Amino acid sequence: MKNKTEKLDAKKVSLSVAGVAGALSLLCALIIAIFKENAVKTFNYIFHGIDLSSVQQVNISFSGGIIGFVEVVAISLFAGWLFVVIYNSLSK
Repeated sequence: MKNKTEKLDAKKVSLSVAGVAGALSLLCALIIAIFKENAVKTFNYIFHGIDLSSVQQVNISFSGGIIGFVEVVAISLFAGWLFVVIYNSLSK
């Protein structure tokens, strides 16, 4: 007997992914605002030795932070939706 997998709800998954990514984006901006130079050093470790100091921008404007947040949320909404489409098509 074939085990039928429940389909995922695209709206719920997309909003969940976007919510998590948006929260992480805000946390990242807060860390950079508070710790500046040390934040870049820490993120170098997270990215396994990639030197981010050559692309760092320590003085991020408020509007730049908002634009980055909106971009992260929009991309995450799309990624969440695409995940559901692929998952549901493979679950048939």
